[in-house]
Amino acid sequence: YEALSYVWGDPAKTESMTLNGMTFGLSANLKDALINLRERDTERTLWVDALCINQDDDTEKHREVMRMRAIYYSAKRVVVWLGDAVFDSNMAIEWAEQIHLHFKAYLTRLGAFGLLMPYHALRWKALHRLLSRPWFGRAW
Repeated sequence: YEALSYVWGDPAKTESMTLNGMTFGLSANLKDALINLRERDTERTLWVDALCINQDDDTEKHREVMRMRAIYYSAKRVVVWLGDAVFDSNMAIEWAEQIHLHFKAYLTRLGAFGLLMPYHALRWKALHRLLSRPWFGRAW
């Protein structure tokens, strides 16, 4: 299974969705995530807290929250849903990848590439907007 990490979103904004023949009330953000992450031609198993934990049973919620670390650790992969793409989110992700490669090369080659990244205002602003999304401010 893959574990989904996302922000629940506004609890007042719920929508219905049928999954495996059962209808669930989901936050709009979770519904968007499931629609966008759906594999069209292959089966995909996602562990989603809002669906896999009975939200009306406080005892079960407490027990499962205690197991969350193991659930995410045991997953084949953790998929993060930051929200829908906006005009500059792809640029932000590409820039973050370039930064990662730059610093990885810096550390590997002991400074052969220099430490400072070039200043590209639009890219840095896009990255700031991406990192300002609610997922990055969640308390664990």
